[in-house]
Amino acid sequence: MSWDDRWMDMATLVASWSKDRSRKVGAVIVDERNIVVSLGWNGFPRGIDDTIEARHQRPAKYKYTVHAEMNCILNIRNHFSLDNCKMYVTLYPCAHCAQSIIQSGIKYIIAPEPNWNDATYKEDFAITRELFYEAGITVFHVDGEHQEAASDNELKRS
Repeated sequence: MSWDDRWMDMATLVASWSKDRSRKVGAVIVDERNIVVSLGWNGFPRGIDDTIEARHQRPAKYKYTVHAEMNCILNIRNHFSLDNCKMYVTLYPCAHCAQSIIQSGIKYIIAPEPNWNDATYKEDFAITRELFYEAGITVFHVDGEHQEAASDNELKRS
C-alpha cells in the first residue's frame, strides 16, 4: 500500500467524523516527510450548536458549515508552516477553499476528479482549477481505489 493510499484512506476515515447529513468530507495534510500535520472534516465551527435541525437544511447549512479543507488548515497550531505540504481530500475543493490552500503554502492536492460538467458546481470547479494552475499547485486525481489517475499540472492556458 502506497503512502498516497494510506492518506486517502485516512481522509475517508476523517470524513466519517462529520455530522453533515448529506455529504461527509475529510482532509489530511502531510509534510514532505509523510508526517501528518493536520486533519479536518466538514462541520460547524467549534462551540456552535449542531443539534438545531434547521441549520442542517439547505441553503442554511452553507452558512453554518466549515469545509474540511478549511478546518484542516485552521486546525494547525503553533504557526507550523504548510509550505510544500500535501493535502489529501475526499472531494475536489471549491474555489473558496482553493484560495486558502494557496495562501497556506500547500503545493499538492490529491483528490477524486470532480464531475467537470456538474450543473451546480462546474463553474466553481473551473475556477478552482484555474487558481491552482496559476499558483503552481499540482493536483493529482485519484479513483475509487486511490490510484493516481491523472494530474492537472499539465493544464494549458486557453
